[in-house]
Amino acid sequence: MRTRKKTKKKQKKNFTEGDDLLEDEEDKEEDKNDEALPDERVSRRDADEKWKRKKKKAGKRVKEEEEELDFVELGGFNHEEKKERKKVVSKEEIEQSHKQLKKRGVVYLGSIPPFMKPLKLRQLLEKFGKLERMYLAPEDPEQRALRKKYKGNTGKKFVEGWVEFKNKKKARSAAEMLNGQPVGGKRRSAHYSDLWNIRYLPKFKWDNLMEEIEYQKAAREQRQRLELEMAKKERDFYMARVEQAKMIASMEERRKKRAEENPDSAPESPEEQMRMAKLREKQEKSRLLRTFKQRKALDDPSIDSKQGMMSLDMIKSLFGNPIKKKSEVGIFQ
Repeated sequence: MRTRKKTKKKQKKNFTEGDDLLEDEEDKEEDKNDEALPDERVSRRDADEKWKRKKKKAGKRVKEEEEELDFVELGGFNHEEKKERKKVVSKEEIEQSHKQLKKRGVVYLGSIPPFMKPLKLRQLLEKFGKLERMYLAPEDPEQRALRKKYKGNTGKKFVEGWVEFKNKKKARSAAEMLNGQPVGGKRRSAHYSDLWNIRYLPKFKWDNLMEEIEYQKAAREQRQRLELEMAKKERDFYMARVEQAKMIASMEERRKKRAEENPDSAPESPEEQMRMAKLREKQEKSRLLRTFKQRKALDDPSIDSKQGMMSLDMIKSLFGNPIKKKSEVGIFQ
């Protein structure tokens, strides 16, 4: 019995020793594998990077091909295919577009709630009908700059606006319903208590608005041009006066230098200078002009110089003797 127990114990020891040896061998192999892993990881990383590069290149090629196809479809230069002709609009399509434009109506917003954005305004008005175009006039940039300077609200503020509805009936009904009513919405919204100031513009189209805006733009540009011209004239006048002042100052400096060099000669006053200049002008004129001897004209012999009328001799030669004797006059009677 004792021998059997001993043999069993020996076998157990052998088994345990064998297991330990196997475990040690496995640990050694794992250590070897761990030592070899970094090289394998590096090789795998290189392979992944190469694959990614190839994928990127392939993606770029596909994108370039798609862009070329889009370019050709949009009317690009394709030498293989013929260019497509432009689509000609028919008269019927033009008439339909004119009819649709006539059906549209424009609404005028006299005042827009402060700092309301165009998207918000469109969302509020789209409940009453389909909208087409919208134009909001911004505030004066100087006022916005002042508000920013004093740390006010830096958002955009619009003063007035025009909104185009697809149907003029809906535009009229929306203006009648909203005018003078609060904007509403959520109680915490910034525009909850603001009132609508809106009215419908009959016989008013979007083209009229664009014409007015273009006219105002042209008038503003002309005004700016005139202001620039006036500013240039003022600048030129100012520069001319500055140059004149410099010339006068230099003349005075020269006069002072002459007076310092010749203290005996007294400086001339401006009145004396003017008088001397006039004398010089007269002398120059007398040199240029030549004088000739003049004779008086003779009086007309037919006119009596004392009485200022024709002489009696001249009258007798023309009409005979007007003074006749009484006897001669009586014979004819």
